[in-house]
Amino acid sequence: MMEPLGEEEERVLKEFEFDSGKLVGELGQDFEGLGALLDTIRRMGAEIQGYKNSPTIFGEQLAKDLESWEPPPGEGQLLQYVDDLLIATLTQETCVDWTVSLLNFLGLQGYRVSQKKAQMVRQRVMYLGYEASAGQRTLGQDRKEAICQSPKPQTVKELRTFLGMTGWCRLWIYNYGLLVKPLYALITEGSRDLQWTKDATRAFDQLKKALMSAPALGLPNVSKPFFLFSHEKQGIALGILAQNLGPYQRAVAYLSKQLDTAAKGWPGCLRAVAAVAINIQEARKFTLGQKMTVLVSHTMSAVLEAKGGHWLSPQRFLNKIMLKSW
Repeated sequence: MMEPLGEEEERVLKEFEFDSGKLVGELGQDFEGLGALLDTIRRMGAEIQGYKNSPTIFGEQLAKDLESWEPPPGEGQLLQYVDDLLIATLTQETCVDWTVSLLNFLGLQGYRVSQKKAQMVRQRVMYLGYEASAGQRTLGQDRKEAICQSPKPQTVKELRTFLGMTGWCRLWIYNYGLLVKPLYALITEGSRDLQWTKDATRAFDQLKKALMSAPALGLPNVSKPFFLFSHEKQGIALGILAQNLGPYQRAVAYLSKQLDTAAKGWPGCLRAVAAVAINIQEARKFTLGQKMTVLVSHTMSAVLEAKGGHWLSPQRFLNKIMLKSW
């Protein structure tokens, strides 16, 4: 069990950790989208870090301290992820006022912010590994180039490292699950040294090209309707979560996840239903429970009534029936 930190120990922890903090601002009006995105990243981080790591403890303490900060007049929002802070306001003047006020508050609380890493009053900022601007987010150029300059892996460990880096970018890559399938096939062969096939080499090159041409994604805005385009291919649930942008629809996230072993053995129409269930679950990380319009190639209710009872267990059948509520 971890013992409580004393006052002096806590101060040292704050100063050391918060040296990597960021203060950035003036990103436009999509405050809801930033909040939804941060909520998703926060939940993912909590699952990975647990509660034994010092960043988690520090982030919780910082959040408690920030509750007593009173922002100056003006419309804006402060977002926190562990020791990274982001200020989003509508005007440059408001951003400056909020930044000065927050810096003074943090100084009085014993925190220290890194001046070198701070990004002050910009319309485009690097935050949590991607470039955020008004209403959209893109992969950072440095991150893309670092991945694409990686040589072809020669061992399973090197390939896992490469797939780990590209996996972080999967939301920006259409059909990511299909692209990496030949690469994962190399890992399952059981050999420590990789035996590259033509399909795997082609997939490796295509993945790099897709990464360099990755589009900007819209920030999820819970005040606007969501649309989920879902289909299944080669045992992988593929989807596009989108929202309206003027007369067009802009992607918020590209989704891809493998079906479980049992679902892969179902007929194509039932695999499509299983893909919808998976994509809805993944999309909810961005929609925060808001209803969405799901577009799929099959009439789900008819498929379930005709074939569901023959192929699905009672529990699975009930879960798929519940999809009708969407």
